[in-house]
Amino acid sequence: MSVLQYLRDSVSRGRWTWLWIQTAAGLVLTPLEVYGLAAGNVALAEASLLLWGPFFILAPWTSVLVTRVQAGVLPDELAGPVARTLGRLAACWLGESIAAAALSGLSAGQGHPGRAMLHAFMVLLAFWCTWLARGAAAQLRQRHSTR
Repeated sequence: MSVLQYLRDSVSRGRWTWLWIQTAAGLVLTPLEVYGLAAGNVALAEASLLLWGPFFILAPWTSVLVTRVQAGVLPDELAGPVARTLGRLAACWLGESIAAAALSGLSAGQGHPGRAMLHAFMVLLAFWCTWLARGAAAQLRQRHSTR
């Protein structure tokens, strides 16, 4: 909760609103895709929203926190909670990259090269976000342990 309070107080009102709009969009897109899959309207190899929904949920929070860590503007008392939050975000990003790799392989195997490339792009993007979040968490832990 302290991390959310810090973010709310440290970003502009417009940025705060945009963070929640992106999160809400992701929370809407994923269940819609799951419903489409369950109803048989969407083939699994074409299920891009299963990746874009979580991306919209995770990306804004990861970008703000990683940027704050890299800029060194994070208050010392939040180093522990933010490091834990970034660790959780990194784990979610890793799951996103694994899911994207699975969908990329499935799409390629079923003759959807365009979808396979889109999902492969998501693999790279999600893995990069995993690396950034994990690196920022490690940087915070190291900075916090030396104090």
